[in-house]
Amino acid sequence: MTFIPTKYKLMNCGTGRIFEDEGWTLADPQGDAPALVRAVYGKKEFGLREDLDGFYKFADWLPIKRTLLHSHAPVTYKSKGLAEYLGLENLYITFSGYFPKIGAQMETCSFKETEAYSVCARLPENHDRILVVASAG
Repeated sequence: MTFIPTKYKLMNCGTGRIFEDEGWTLADPQGDAPALVRAVYGKKEFGLREDLDGFYKFADWLPIKRTLLHSHAPVTYKSKGLAEYLGLENLYITFSGYFPKIGAQMETCSFKETEAYSVCARLPENHDRILVVASAG
């Protein structure tokens, strides 16, 4: 399967200026004051991508240019035991970690599994510069 990323641009929320993402854009290069930068997606309606793994199922509204192998998303499931103990009928729990019985496959639940996949996916596949992904903890 060939991944086709959702078209998006970035917007300076202070001025409303819309501009292209250069890969590591965290601020408007033409902005004269600090402002939040957010993605403006070509797809106006969210659609879950069942053909993709992990958190890439949300690719329609992610500022990414590619997907990486071995991404795993948190798993949400309907609680039975805790719900019964608390006297609740519709308690749902979201779990990030490793628990194959419920489909949770994160091996470390570290930065490298929870955030690095989205950060690194912003770079094009032919990116030829070295990227150091450091984390503390």
